[in-house]
Amino acid sequence: MKKFLVLSVFILGYAFSQIYEAEGITVVGKRLYDGSLRAGYYGAAQIITSENIAAVGAQTVPDVLQRYGIAKYSNGGSSPLDWTLNWHGFTKGQEVVVIVDGLKVNEAYGNEIYWQNINIADVEKIEILPGANSAQYGSGAFAGVLNIVTNKSPRKSATLEAGNYGYNRQNIVYGDIVAENYYYNINVDNLASAGYRKKSDYQDLRFSGTAGWFADTSQFNFYLKAADSSAKYPEQLKKDEFAERKTLADHVNKREIGSSQLNTEWISTLGDWRYVLNIGVKNSGVKYHSTSRTGLPTQNIFDSENSTSYLGQISWRDKITLGFDARNSHLEHKIFGGTDGNTFAPISTKVKTGALAATKLASAPYLQYFERLGAVSLRLGVRNDAVAYAARNTFQRKNLEGVSFKKSTYNGEIGWNFWPEWQTYFAYGEAFKAPGFNDLYGASASNIELDSELAKSLSYGARWQNAQTNFNFNIFNTIVEDEIIFVYANPATYTGKNENAQKTERSGLNINVEQVVWPELRLFANYNRTKARFVEASTPYTIIHDAGNSFADEEVNLDLEGKVIPQSPEQVYSAGFNYVLGKWSFDLIHNFVDEQYAASDYANEGEKLPAYTFADARVDYQHTQDFKVYLSVHNLLNNIYYTKALFSPAYHDWNNSAYVPDFNWYTPADERLAAIGAQWSF
Repeated sequence: MKKFLVLSVFILGYAFSQIYEAEGITVVGKRLYDGSLRAGYYGAAQIITSENIAAVGAQTVPDVLQRYGIAKYSNGGSSPLDWTLNWHGFTKGQEVVVIVDGLKVNEAYGNEIYWQNINIADVEKIEILPGANSAQYGSGAFAGVLNIVTNKSPRKSATLEAGNYGYNRQNIVYGDIVAENYYYNINVDNLASAGYRKKSDYQDLRFSGTAGWFADTSQFNFYLKAADSSAKYPEQLKKDEFAERKTLADHVNKREIGSSQLNTEWISTLGDWRYVLNIGVKNSGVKYHSTSRTGLPTQNIFDSENSTSYLGQISWRDKITLGFDARNSHLEHKIFGGTDGNTFAPISTKVKTGALAATKLASAPYLQYFERLGAVSLRLGVRNDAVAYAARNTFQRKNLEGVSFKKSTYNGEIGWNFWPEWQTYFAYGEAFKAPGFNDLYGASASNIELDSELAKSLSYGARWQNAQTNFNFNIFNTIVEDEIIFVYANPATYTGKNENAQKTERSGLNINVEQVVWPELRLFANYNRTKARFVEASTPYTIIHDAGNSFADEEVNLDLEGKVIPQSPEQVYSAGFNYVLGKWSFDLIHNFVDEQYAASDYANEGEKLPAYTFADARVDYQHTQDFKVYLSVHNLLNNIYYTKALFSPAYHDWNNSAYVPDFNWYTPADERLAAIGAQWSF
């Protein structure tokens, strides 16, 4: 299996004023910024710590959020590389902004997240901020923001894990302070498995390193990350094939991802002023291999991104911040193989059949204001995003139409502390997202006439927090104008076109409770209810029947008003406990995900994906202060369920020889995975 690793240097220069603040963690008597949200200004924020992550043995950030009932994920196979986060009714995995140590890490292609680039072993805490927040965090924050803070304190540890289905993990972390003012941390993590289905093996090798210099008024940080990942995922199954989910694996797709990132960061203070500068570049590559149900290769696709980013920011007394960020990306999309459009004969995957290239320039000035007046806190933000594409069909050697998008977005929150433990807040936020490269150019469904999307979110909530209790309640409503959806044009060949739906709405509530019953016992529960609907949504399109079909092409107006948005369960919740008994620690968490319509079933015509539950457990034994062993089990009761379904609408096949009714393709869930592990801190 050939792997590729694209070496580069990177910065995502989308860092923001509330992220650079005076609060920090102490390292040998010096302040070292930890990337936390600005305390007291984000009433809806929920925090998951590294201890919470370890308690459930999570492998990726989406895994953490699902196991704690905050969101759900869908996956194309057993690999954590294929998990797509579905949060608050946003299901494409492109509507969440992820920030790691102050840097936005979404891909330039279309705001996607490659989770293997975030090493879960590095994570100190995840701060979860729901709602549209582009003015504060950059374009694409429809569902919300995940602010991930990595552990920058010097650590030394080694971890080994092994489990069924060939699961294994090796991790080593080494860091130290040098000459009082210099620090470094190195983290190498390797995760692999044969997979619970045949031909579903995966491997994820990651490296992350940080180093820096810090003083009383300045600090310099250097970040390097690299990932080399590959995953196979067998085909989705029809319901009558589901019982044989372990043997039906002839149609095996594969994805390889290689990336490396380098970022330099300088922060300095002078009196009441703070200055921030970020500079860096990125190079990443993604390779897709697809096969037919006969096992023959059908198509290879190569996507690559090379980008440079810049950020300059100045703030006064942590109240007023003015900044500018820009990202210049070169994107390429190459296709090998496929099917001849006239004869339907397969084309060798060694033959190039398409190639596109584009330059994407995204830039934005922004202004932010923070204030506290007694018990009242206030935050305001405005940002003006501009995105421009220049594209070329390098296969046909012709220029394509360039497009540009521009939008100002606004955010604000007012909070009130009634008592030291009690806070209530009201927030309004907007989020802008330009169409991605594949939406416009790089896919069979591309549409150069697409408009940008705009989300507007209102939320109200309250929080009670003390040493024993953490209660968080939030109700929200998010309207998205011109949301981009995929509409089938030829169901027989699964082809279609991206279109703007007029308006969609997500509304609901979140409740999070943590309670320390005794010093040894902690209980927790999360409940999320979301109604996701199309509003004023009507999309005209043409159904194209197969060549030789006696049916003429049909002009159709797809009326979606009032329909449920696919892949959006109405309820997601979890409950669990942590109990410590001497050197032993016991954790159990139970999850529920409600029923949902299959992907692409915008008209709600097909069968729903059934609701499902699963439980995870973990037992730790702290043998000495520096050494512990543990057992973790995912899907403890070995429930059989589907995590994802794809809707296939009815069609008349070739030459009108048969009528194929609606049906779904299903992805089987993970079977029980048990792993034992040991960790030595030195």
